[in-house]
Amino acid sequence: DWRGLDISGNCAAIVERPEDCSACAFSRASCGARPSNTSRLDEFLVLDVSRPPFSRRASAASALSVNHSVCFRGVGPVGLDVTPTIVMLGRLMYYLPPKVTFMPNVLSVGVRTFLNPGWRQEITLECTNCSKLNRIVVQPVLPDDACKGLTQQSLAAIAAAARDGQVPLTVGLEHHENSKIEEIIRTQGSEQSMIGVFCAAPPQGPCNGQEAFGIDPLSIVGTFASTSAAGNEAVFMLESERRLLARERQVLFHKRSALCFYPSEGLSDGWLVGFVAVHMDGPDMQAFIGFVCFFGVALPLICLVTALLHYNKYERCKQHLQQLRLDYQREQLDSEMSARRGGHSRTPSLPVVQPQPWHRPRVAVAQ
Repeated sequence: DWRGLDISGNCAAIVERPEDCSACAFSRASCGARPSNTSRLDEFLVLDVSRPPFSRRASAASALSVNHSVCFRGVGPVGLDVTPTIVMLGRLMYYLPPKVTFMPNVLSVGVRTFLNPGWRQEITLECTNCSKLNRIVVQPVLPDDACKGLTQQSLAAIAAAARDGQVPLTVGLEHHENSKIEEIIRTQGSEQSMIGVFCAAPPQGPCNGQEAFGIDPLSIVGTFASTSAAGNEAVFMLESERRLLARERQVLFHKRSALCFYPSEGLSDGWLVGFVAVHMDGPDMQAFIGFVCFFGVALPLICLVTALLHYNKYERCKQHLQQLRLDYQREQLDSEMSARRGGHSRTPSLPVVQPQPWHRPRVAVAQ
């Protein structure tokens, strides 16, 4: 833990032999570079080490015959030593520089944000001498607000990367021969090569190591997974189970992101080897849309239909109850009427006087 310590005087140097690790090994040139901004003082300290001439003559084949080492001068972490010391950190190991081919197409990386957040994507690069020290990083391209069009933004980012040395000769352009991309890279983003590009090159190349491996980076880091039997292809794995933050989705979604290759983690600049389109994962988006449609449309509709059916059943039951009540009342009325009719038939009948025929009286008249 280096927090709270004055690390401005810490530096490292490459020595030809372990016994050369002394105060004489450090000069103004070797300690000109101070601790890198990619350091995480609560975990580790990153130092930029300049290579002396004798280290440039070494190669991976002669690594076993040399004994080059790294010497450190400065304040140690808390708990070990807080006084300035000189200590040898260990032997230096060399490896052949990898050679990567610029990607022919834009890659697609799906990110899950709803169910099981994270991402898992294999990326195959045409690469020789790739090893587990290498890293690939998906870094956002931040063009000018006036720059419209994904192709124009990509060409402007390539110009910025070529100008900052982020497309070295170790990046092959076999898939882009005689193209606008090759013209911009070969001329390092000159004004002549930018004819027809209506976007200005950003002030900084997209493959910046401090933004890729620094504190709270806006990037997706992939590690080396395997290499082909022929040794001309390498597979890198982009894998994580964390959820992208809102500001990360804002700079990565619906835009072109740079695919940067780092020969080793912690380098100040990487190599631009292609472009990536970061988007929401298809099945994850379908699950989200299904969730919204079910709880926002289907479930209220089901509740509405259920309520209507229940109300209809209630009305039918009400009508049926009224009909039953009317039928019962009618039966009661018929019963009472029948009882009244039965009572009249049992009472004694009065004699019936038959009317006699009427005869006109005879009257005698005297003569």
